[in-house]
Amino acid sequence: MNGSPRMRKGSAKMGVSRRGFIGILGATARYEMMKNRFLEFTANWGCTADMKFTDKTDFWGFGLGYAFRTRVGPLRADILWNSFTGSAGAYISLGFDF
Repeated sequence: MNGSPRMRKGSAKMGVSRRGFIGILGATARYEMMKNRFLEFTANWGCTADMKFTDKTDFWGFGLGYAFRTRVGPLRADILWNSFTGSAGAYISLGFDF
């Protein structure tokens, strides 16, 4: 559908080990601007903590991407930022994730 927003499912993962707790939560919104052309916004959050939650660290990440559907899969370009490094980065890919 041209010009209609589409949402892609996010992911949530949690785990507990002998040393502590790790949690990850992410969401991606995809908007189809024109046929076969997409704009995406991604937000992710991660947390590490000890078993008593006295030592907790949060991490954030955001990304903005553009994708074009080709015969060999999507051609994507993303600009991203995360709180762990405090810097921006770029990512380019061709093909499907598997």
